[in-house]
This record gives sequence, C-alpha cells and structure tokens, in this order.
Amino acid sequence: MDITPSDWDTLQSLAERAGLPCERIGALRKRLETDHPRPGSPYILLVGQPNCGLELVLAKLVGPAAAEEVKKAVGRPVVLGPKPTEVQPRLGAWATYKWPKCPQGHVIVLCSPGRPSAVTLAQLESLGYVEEVVLVTRLGQPLHQSEREMAQALSTVAATIHVLVVALPGEEASDSDMAEVKAYGLQHMRLAGFNDGRCQGVLIWFVDGRPRQGTVSDFSRLFTLEPVTVASGRDGLVRQALRTLLDEMRQKAESKPPSPQIPISDEECDRLTKELDSYLADLGKKVNRWVQKYPSRTALSVREFVHNELRGWAAYTTIEGSWLKYVEHLRPGMQ
Repeated sequence: MDITPSDWDTLQSLAERAGLPCERIGALRKRLETDHPRPGSPYILLVGQPNCGLELVLAKLVGPAAAEEVKKAVGRPVVLGPKPTEVQPRLGAWATYKWPKCPQGHVIVLCSPGRPSAVTLAQLESLGYVEEVVLVTRLGQPLHQSEREMAQALSTVAATIHVLVVALPGEEASDSDMAEVKAYGLQHMRLAGFNDGRCQGVLIWFVDGRPRQGTVSDFSRLFTLEPVTVASGRDGLVRQALRTLLDEMRQKAESKPPSPQIPISDEECDRLTKELDSYLADLGKKVNRWVQKYPSRTALSVREFVHNELRGWAAYTTIEGSWLKYVEHLRPGMQ
C-alpha cells in the first residue's frame, strides 16, 4: 500500500485540527516507511490470558521451564529463540529464554489478563511489525470479550493471526461444535480488524493428545509463514492502522465544540463559489499545459503537481491566496 508524501501532509493537518499530538503521525509514518533490519525475525507473538491454556502450549512446545518463566512475567513479553537478546524494543527490555530449536525466527510470548498496556503495544510497534499472532483461548469459553479486545489491539501490530483453541481434560466437543467454534473465531477476528484474509484459521488442540478429526496434535502450522501471505497481511496492517487513526480523529473532532461562524449571505456564497470555479478551471488548464510539455509524467507526479499548486495558495501571495485567506477568516479550518 503506497502512501504519498502529500497524503501524510494531509493526515498531519487533520490530526492537528482534531487535536491529536503531531508525533502520532510522524511515528506511524516512520514505522510504516522505515525498512530497518529486524534482528531475529520473523517474529511470532504467542498471546493469551493466565490459565487459558497458554502455559500448557508452552510446556508442550518448549518445556515446563519456559512456561514458568512466562508465568513470572505476567503482563510483560518474554522472548524465546536461539538469540533472544537480539529481539528487544527500542525502549525498555524484555525477559528472555533461550530456545535453540525454535522452528524459525523468534517467539514473543505475552501472558496478559486483558488488553496489552499502551507501553507494551508501543514496544511491539517499535519492532516494525510482527509476522503472526497466535491467540490462545479455551474451548470452554472461546474468545470472550477481553480476548477479542486483545486481538483488536494487536491488529495494527501483526500482519496475520491464528487462533489456537485449547481443550482441557474433561472438555469435549462434537464435530458440529468444533465447526461452530472455528466459524465463530473467524468471524470475531475479522471484526477485530484481521480481515481480508489476515486470519489464517482457527486450530483446536486437545491436551490429552487423543486424535480427533479436525484437530491438531502439533503446532507446525503455526510456524509455517508464507511470504506472500505475510506481505498481503502487512498491507492490511497498514490499512487497519490508518483506519484506527482516522476513527480516533473523527471521535476527537466530534467531541470538540463547534466554533462560532460568521454569517454569510447567499449572494456572497454564490460569488465565492464562482470565483473558486474559475480558479480551479485555470488550475486545470495549467495542469494540461504541464502534462503536454512533459508527456512522460505519471498520475502520481500529476497529483503532486496539483497538490503543490494548491499549497501555494496558502502563501496568500496570489489572487487565489487572497480568496483562501478571506474564506479562512469566514470558516476557520477551510485551508
């Protein structure tokens, strides 16, 4: 997904008018545009609540000692892998556990009672992005409200997601029950922001190890990352991050009291509208002349040319600038 410099300028302007900190746009742009090396990647974020089965997954996947390490760090990430000290946020430090047999990259484990804290989300964002989230939930109460909120918070951090449903001893389900759980999981992951194919599926694991149709006995699928799928998921991540930011701008703008407006007569509105029509017509002619002079220009370069011309009006040095200055006085924020 390509976002032009003029798009970022527009977002910056909207954020300022809505009352959001300017740093939010700069930080998001830097995160999405900077292609910095990510030591120890790819990253898989294994996340779940205490006693949801996450500890059992870790014990089977890595060993009981790793599960104990994660249990001690509730609310804070723990990095597992061959070189876990290489995978660290820009600010702060995460606990580590060496796991030489990690299938690929590193696994970041987060055992959290609810939605990750703002600090933890910022630390995860500082990595650039996570290839995949594995959200662990119990078959007895799959994807309750706090777990769905957790997934929603991570939709702007991770490219893709898997849901791993853990069936504890004594928890049974028929084939139709399991099909319903899978459909329920897919639906809620889409609602949480993992749409457009970003949810890679819902897997069910019975702790007792007894084979059942439609379940998994190992976790190899969780470590099979397809580059094309991850790339597509990262585009979805960008769209979701922008959508979340725009929603926050809208809420901020709607909560602000309306500014007092100077009354304008119908005749004055008609005059200003006609003047704007003539200025835009002149701009159109100017663009046509420019394109004829440089026929190899792309649609993107034409957009940039028009945007720069319109920004020039804001210098208030031309007749169009005088018009804009007057309209800005009548309706603050029009610029």
